[in-house]
Amino acid sequence: MPGSTVQDSALRTRFVNWEIELSYPAVSVPGRIPFVALWYGPDGSVLTRQFGDFHPQPGWTHSFHGLNWGSEKSGGFAVGQYRVDILAEGQIVARGTFEVF
Repeated sequence: MPGSTVQDSALRTRFVNWEIELSYPAVSVPGRIPFVALWYGPDGSVLTRQFGDFHPQPGWTHSFHGLNWGSEKSGGFAVGQYRVDILAEGQIVARGTFEVF
């Protein structure tokens, strides 16, 4: 998602997914990296916050993670441009945008 822009129709959009690939030095013990995903609406307001943990395991040097957000019903997203920031340890580690038209 970093630097990506995706477009979709407001009439069809139900859920939007984010994915991130992390790279790091080899892990020797199981780890825990708390993260927060901030979803911003077209007006710049925070729509929701997702909290979770990345869990690197011994021997790993990279991992993939992702979540989604939306509604079971179509039309839950208004027309406009949205942004998702993924933060770990208080730092933005990824940012992406998508547009609903």
